[in-house]
Amino acid sequence: MKLRPIVLALALAVSAAPALAAPAPAASLAARLQRVEDLQKIDALLERYYWIIDAHDYRTYSEMFVADGELICCSSQFKGRQAIFDMMSKSSPNFGPGSVHTGSDHEVDPKGDTANVRSRWAMIVKRANGEPGILERGRYEDVVVRDKDGQWRFKSRHVFAEMRTTAPAAAGAPTPAPAAPAR
Repeated sequence: MKLRPIVLALALAVSAAPALAAPAPAASLAARLQRVEDLQKIDALLERYYWIIDAHDYRTYSEMFVADGELICCSSQFKGRQAIFDMMSKSSPNFGPGSVHTGSDHEVDPKGDTANVRSRWAMIVKRANGEPGILERGRYEDVVVRDKDGQWRFKSRHVFAEMRTTAPAAAGAPTPAPAAPAR
């Protein structure tokens, strides 16, 4: 009989309706809300990073890391806020007026007070002919943690330069070194 499958489906739907309409447990709702808030705060950390580095505010930059955080770039490792500050203050090039770091493709995987983050970055500079151009492009692989004060900070930030151009930048801008092999 054709009516039997319809009646069976209707009975299943009616019996499942109370479960579908039941409100989510408070703990589940609180956990979901916490995850959304964490994602927003981590995204804000990533976005703020670009503004701070472009402002050459290396003290604030170093404070974006936990006290024993590490920055791995240029085939070197810098551990602790002071080491990060010293390296950035002494060796971070000024790419000239109008240069900016940009970031994209943030992939954030929070688990409690820790999150793994992958993202892409590019360094845009003013070329000798006045036009903007990408000087470098690469990716970040990060571990961020909720610090003792509740703020999200970098536990580790690994910088990979995957592509560098040889096109001339504006006068005074550094010439990029050859790109490191991709990992």
